[in-house]
Amino acid sequence: MLGVLFVITTSAASVVPQVFPQQCDNSIVSCTSKADACCVPTNGVMVLALQWLPGYCKSINDRCTHDVLDRIPQDQWTIHGLWPDNCQGYQVSDCDTKRVYSDTANRVKNTGIYRNLTTYWVSFKGGKESDFNDFWGHEWSKHGTCYSPADRECVGNSIGADVEKFFRDTLYLQAKYNVFAALKNANIVPSKTAAYKSEDIKNALVASFGALSIGLVCKGPYLGEIRLGLLGTGGDVAKNGDVYLPSTCPRYGVMYAEEHVEHNRASLVLNSDEI
Repeated sequence: MLGVLFVITTSAASVVPQVFPQQCDNSIVSCTSKADACCVPTNGVMVLALQWLPGYCKSINDRCTHDVLDRIPQDQWTIHGLWPDNCQGYQVSDCDTKRVYSDTANRVKNTGIYRNLTTYWVSFKGGKESDFNDFWGHEWSKHGTCYSPADRECVGNSIGADVEKFFRDTLYLQAKYNVFAALKNANIVPSKTAAYKSEDIKNALVASFGALSIGLVCKGPYLGEIRLGLLGTGGDVAKNGDVYLPSTCPRYGVMYAEEHVEHNRASLVLNSDEI
């Protein structure tokens, strides 16, 4: 049987269908009907957490190293994580202690997604493989093991297949929900001096993505993370959802920190394997 895999290109994160060996019905939405757990996550309410590292680094008094700042891709929010919650909206975690790996990064190092992971799933702690392994390992063991499409019954027992599935789907969602472009379309851009309303930021995202739940996360006035509430679907990973997501940003005076201007600009790889 054949299903659809989606390939990301650089122009507005456009999506091109490719083939993978599993049939999934995109009309089936999590938490609304019984579905194949390999297609639709059983913990079907998901939070996509996207981080703006320039803002986070500002909020901790510019303590991020150049090794971190140089890795941040131009005009892109990077991934903090994809967090499955149960259908009542409560977070689940650490769902399979037998799949807690000490070598998470190594398990995907020779896959097509590795370069994009090191670009779009960046740790604020550094850019060494050990930094990636710590960050990705935490996200995988706490959240990825709760994502049923990445269960071994769905992806097989090959080393790294489960981790790759979870990371690949998260990369897809990061490109599908292009936060930087959505904000820019509303003239909300990084700045040293401009301050924005939380309501305007949320409205800009809804204008681009449609109605969905949004949580804005600030440390002080600096916007460091945006969380989007999603529901799992059969063929398109996830769609907009209506879930409770608190915000910690002030109503007014939200600072959207400027990017690090001296780094080497990263760009998305166009290889069809690299999502």
